[in-house]
Amino acid sequence: MNTISLESTHNTRIVTEKKTDILLHLLAHMEMDNVASNYDSDYVKYISDLKSESLSSLYENLKEIDNANLAFLSFMPAFFNTIDSLLRGLSYLCAPNIEMINGFTESESRCLQLLQNVYGNDDLCGLVRFSEIVKSEYDQFYSSYWDSGRENYLKGINQFMNIWESEENDIVLAFLRAQGLPAIIVYLSEGMRKNGRGIRTSDSSVSTIAKMPANENEVFVSYYIAVHELLHQVIDSITQNILQIDGQQRSLNPDDDEYSIHEQIENSVIIAQHLLMGKTVNSRTNEYYSLVSEIAGVGISNESEFMTHFRVDARIRNKLESIINQYVN
Repeated sequence: MNTISLESTHNTRIVTEKKTDILLHLLAHMEMDNVASNYDSDYVKYISDLKSESLSSLYENLKEIDNANLAFLSFMPAFFNTIDSLLRGLSYLCAPNIEMINGFTESESRCLQLLQNVYGNDDLCGLVRFSEIVKSEYDQFYSSYWDSGRENYLKGINQFMNIWESEENDIVLAFLRAQGLPAIIVYLSEGMRKNGRGIRTSDSSVSTIAKMPANENEVFVSYYIAVHELLHQVIDSITQNILQIDGQQRSLNPDDDEYSIHEQIENSVIIAQHLLMGKTVNSRTNEYYSLVSEIAGVGISNESEFMTHFRVDARIRNKLESIINQYVN
């Protein structure tokens, strides 16, 4: 089997699977100069040591591809039903044709159309090479590697489930439901090394990707990231409407002027999550402040320090407080 899946409360499902993990595994080996980078040198060394390599051949092969747009492929698995259809999808992106598109489901076709709008002719060489490396790595190493980790993955899912089904998260999920969020799928992936991903895959489903917790100390981080990505589906439109900005124009490169759009959107979600988690009993813990300190890059240990660092327009703050107070007592 290529998937481990557990049903949880509030119409949610916790999943780990090969088709998500293989792409993130490769992206964890690619250095990219933007905040969407999933690169992790410790993970590269860990995998290289497992393969008994003095230097990571996967890292070296991917180093030949200089294309930060490939980070968008991390959203792709949520739309695809099987590893085979995912690999066919990569082949289609490399050489689109009318006959091949007929072999995909509606959600798969929609994803491919979205990615075609991202990737132009200048990206095709990188896509072709990346697709070749995915297939080779999957066949020669990753499929069997993933199978060998099934017991640990199931343990990680169960640890995550404990916090997901807690009273505190009932409050968070109730708020998300009140904002019209549909069925939720939480993907936990060992290959998700930095930040997370979130996307509405259809009118009836939204997906989020967070790192598979390797132990109990990592569970809260995975939980925070999963909720953060889900809140983007609710809060981003509020920020864009109030500030009259276009989220599609934001840059993920800190050197670009448009990066300020990204910062405003991110800060709004972080503030919303702070306000929401303050409504629960145990979520504002030392563990919580340690995590937001890491995100901020400065020490944060209380409410005042938090609000000093994560600044948003007063109109956004007032709107977020209003909707959260309305739905969460």
